This record gives sequence, C-alpha cells and structure tokens, in this order.
Amino acid sequence: QSLDAARTNPEIPAIQPQVQGLLSMTVLHHRLGNLNAAQTSHQEAIALLNQLADSRDKTYVTIALADALPLTQLETAAPSSNSTVTCPVYPDGPNIRTDRQIHGRITLQQEILLMQAAAMAERINDYRAQSFALGKLGHLYECQQDYVNALKTTHQAEWAADQDFKSPDSLYLWQWQVGRIFKQQGNTAGAIATYEKAVNTLEKIRSGIVTANRDLQFDFRDAVEPVYRELADLRLSQTPESTGVSIDNQETTENINAALTAIDSLKLAELQNYFGDDCLILASIAPDDVSAAVKGATGLDRRYTQTGVLSTFISKDRTAVVLSLPDGQQRVEWLDIGEIDLQQ
Repeated sequence: QSLDAARTNPEIPAIQPQVQGLLSMTVLHHRLGNLNAAQTSHQEAIALLNQLADSRDKTYVTIALADALPLTQLETAAPSSNSTVTCPVYPDGPNIRTDRQIHGRITLQQEILLMQAAAMAERINDYRAQSFALGKLGHLYECQQDYVNALKTTHQAEWAADQDFKSPDSLYLWQWQVGRIFKQQGNTAGAIATYEKAVNTLEKIRSGIVTANRDLQFDFRDAVEPVYRELADLRLSQTPESTGVSIDNQETTENINAALTAIDSLKLAELQNYFGDDCLILASIAPDDVSAAVKGATGLDRRYTQTGVLSTFISKDRTAVVLSLPDGQQRVEWLDIGEIDLQQ
C-alpha cells in the first residue's frame, strides 16, 4: 500500500518513498522465499536511486541497499540489518564453486554501492553519512578478512565521525570495529586500547541514548552490550587460566580490575537502558554508596574488613569467577562452561 501510494502521488513523483518501499519489499520477499521477486524489487530500487539528487537520505538508502544485496541471491543469507556487528553467513550448497562465485559477485556489488555512498557523502560535505558509508565498507573488508583495507577504511570512518560533533554514536562503532580487527590480527594490546576508547566514547553518550526517543535508540543487545563484554573478555584473557593462590602480579591485577569495571559499567548501562532514566537509578542509591556502587568489586569500602566479593563473567565458551578481598588480593577461576550450557 505504501509503495502504491508513492507511485500514484498526484503532485510529484515520490521517488524516495518508492525506493524505501522497494527496499522493504526486498526483505519481505526474501523472508517468504521468493528470490525472483526480491531481485526485481532490489533492481527497481537501484534504478530509481539514480534519479535522486545527492543527499543524506540517498546516502543512507544506498548503504541499506548494499546491506540487502545478499537477500536477493541467497536463500539462506542472514539479513544484514546490523552488519556493523556481524558478518552475513553464506553456507556452501551442493555446488560450492557456484556458491562462492555468487558470494564474490554480491561482495563486489556491495563494495561498489558503499563506495558510491561514501563519495556522495563527501560531495555534499556530510561527515556523519560519510562515516557510516566508510564504516560499512570497512566492515565488508573485515568480513572478507582483508584486514589491511579494513583498517584503512575504518580509520577513515573514524576520522569522518570525529569531524561531526553530532556523531559520537558512529565514532564508537568504528573504534569498536578497529578493536575487532586488531583482535583478529593477534594485536591484543592494540585491541584492548581501542576497545577502551570505544567504551569511553559510549560512557559519554550513554545518558543521551537512554533519554532519547525510543525509536532513535540503538539495539542495546547488538550494538552496545558486546562492546563491554568483548573488552572484559579481552582483559580476562590476559590472566592465568586458573589460580589457586592470590594474584600479586600488577599487570594481571590491572587486567582483572579493568574487566570488573567493564562488567559493572555494563550492568549500569543495562539498568539505564531498561528504565530509560538516569535519575531513577541514582535516586535508589544512597549518596555515600554511589562511588562504591560504580566501582563494584574493585573498590571495596574499608569498613567491610571481613567482606569478599565474588564476580562472574560469562562468555560464549567459558565462565570466569573472580574473588576480590578487602586487602586487595584477588583470585580468578576459569570454568569450561559457556553461556548456553550455564543457562540450561
């Protein structure tokens, strides 16, 4: 109905709404298993796109069309609604060679569209749109494991986001992306440093996110929570697999405390996201306990000389249990049980 209304507009050709409608139809046709109809809708959207003047809206819809490309040619391709975070899954079919050729063709077409979007944003001096176009292109290279181009393009996205004071929400995404790439390259120190930058950016904008219009907020589970969790996982990965005695190594202690801080910050972020209000959370904590609540197990009040704190960190593959004692001593125990098994 939306598409028909846009096509029959008596005053002016409503091209932008037509493109948006065709994009939505592409996704729906894929979910219904009708690839031919999905391809037709996508091709019509691309043809109409060329009739639009350069604008921020056109840049974003070009990016969205690049994301939707796998849905037009592969029955099992995962929708790329949040392709900043996860790579599409292309399982090999009966004809592996043909499937890989299809994957390569899709990737090339996505690259062309994203380059067009980045160039368009640069022409209209829209740094925010440029950061998203370049960031998505960097993610495309990340999924291809082309880490040289992935880093180069993501740094360009980071620079573009930094030029627009209204774009810290995109800046943290590209800092996070750089951290993921460093991690894949085995550069753990670089990954930790970049994840810390992403978390610091998130901490600055988080209150604004939770008090914003709900329609404008991030998908917390997919775009915020993993940053904290992956930082904590990186930090804890630098600790011994298991320790039966207290830890007195300064570097290990710093990693444990940094991981606990990330976990505590995530818990606060989850509360803020759930209630949508900073004041409600802080009002429930006595003033003397605010700093201790934020510090969590890393800053035990000296009054509690007989109190130890157990903290847990649950990842996909294993679980860490951390004991923090009042005198500063700590112990870590790793359990070979992942998130799904632990929940069961």
